[in-house]
Amino acid sequence: MLGKLIKNEFKSTAHSLIPVYSALVISVSLTAISLITKNDIMGALSSIILAIIGFALIIVTFVCIVLNFNKSLYGSQGYLSLTLPVKSSRLLGSKTIVSFFWMLMSFVIMIGIFIGIYLYIKLMAVEQYGDETISTIKDFVKLYADLPGWGTFINILILFLTSVFADLLLVIMYIYFALSAANTRKFQKASIVWAIVFFFAGRIIIGDVIIKNLCRAVPIFAVANSQGLNFVTQSIGETNFFNVNITEAFLEIIAIVGLFIATNYLIKSKVNVK
Repeated sequence: MLGKLIKNEFKSTAHSLIPVYSALVISVSLTAISLITKNDIMGALSSIILAIIGFALIIVTFVCIVLNFNKSLYGSQGYLSLTLPVKSSRLLGSKTIVSFFWMLMSFVIMIGIFIGIYLYIKLMAVEQYGDETISTIKDFVKLYADLPGWGTFINILILFLTSVFADLLLVIMYIYFALSAANTRKFQKASIVWAIVFFFAGRIIIGDVIIKNLCRAVPIFAVANSQGLNFVTQSIGETNFFNVNITEAFLEIIAIVGLFIATNYLIKSKVNVK
């Protein structure tokens, strides 16, 4: 049943994101054509458009997550969704998984766009001012001569991705909890206003007060260098290599689980469908 819920959720959200992804494909195609034809004007314009679409994709994805969750549970589709013969935790889980996927995709695409723009500009500069590729590689290798080995690099990469995923999931759970709390009986008349209040209140109380203070009290960082992966207690500013705030990632995972449980309880027992 969870698989079917995820499939239907993908269909409903993809419909809203098709226009911006279509614009992205067109812009990438124009950039590729400009590279083949060596049309600098077209290349510059397509690069600017790509950058704009990269930012727009994140905003549109964020808005789509908010609107789809609110409409499907607390709007006109709420009666249908909440009367399905499935547990509310599976309903919430499917929406969380799909929202996380789209948010992750938007960030990955934006990063890819800016890497592509950088490489495009670099290519144009090399053509105009000479081939600097070999010297650039030599400088890069010299600068990072003490890079960690592959095993250490993979371990720190896993920890880093876990931290990034936790950040994204926590934002999604802030949104879901805020919308659910705002649709309870006491707050439903001004649900939009209360959703904003609950969202920022959650971020301040959980993120800025609880998590940050606990990170200061128990600072643990995973640091990767040429000697391997080490767990230290100094701040990031005092380290020289790749590092991940383990305490923050761990607390964020706990916050995600707590917000999921709280949101599921609200959906099951407290919310009113408009």
